[in-house]
Amino acid sequence: MARASHIPLSSAFPARPLVRSLSGAGRAFARRISRLAPLALALFAFAGCAPKSTVPLVYPTPPVMLDETCAAAVTVVPFVDARQNPMLIGKKSDGDPFIADIPASEWVATGTYEELRSRNCQAIYRTKTPAEVSGWALGGEIEDIQLTQSDPSQYSGKMAVRFTLWKDGAPTFHYRQTVQMERTVFPSSSVPREFMTEMLRDLLGLAAPKVLEQVK
Repeated sequence: MARASHIPLSSAFPARPLVRSLSGAGRAFARRISRLAPLALALFAFAGCAPKSTVPLVYPTPPVMLDETCAAAVTVVPFVDARQNPMLIGKKSDGDPFIADIPASEWVATGTYEELRSRNCQAIYRTKTPAEVSGWALGGEIEDIQLTQSDPSQYSGKMAVRFTLWKDGAPTFHYRQTVQMERTVFPSSSVPREFMTEMLRDLLGLAAPKVLEQVK
């Protein structure tokens, strides 16, 4: 009975360098892939090390309040973040930090602009100093933001913002608004974002009427 002979694949099909066995276009493509490989690996490594506690700071456009009026146009100017670490907004139950995806000052300014528009104000957002604005300008300072997760279903938070209203570059009104919240929630990755949105909405809902009383 004849025996089957076993020929090593390496002997039957001699290996050839990949780039040599390709056409000119194929060799160019292979060289391009080989150059991109280290970059792809670096991106995957970065994604694996990226912070998993980043919180998107958003402020959805609120519904228009038909019974609200605004006596004059108001220009919203950039807010100042007086906190030591502007991107840090709190702490998780495991001790890891909650990090904002955008500066909190930008978030508060955007929310203020949207809140004024919902109250029928002719609101404008400008990256100018109050001294550069003709008419009414509204800005301020973020004094405190804290988001605390005591366990996966328990959240608490507080904010403090000092608003300043200017008329033709001169400060005319200061108002400090604070808010505190506690929530028992179903654990979800969207909870920090929703909690922060609700906290800013509550703060601006309290502050906006006080500020707009001064706009005449």
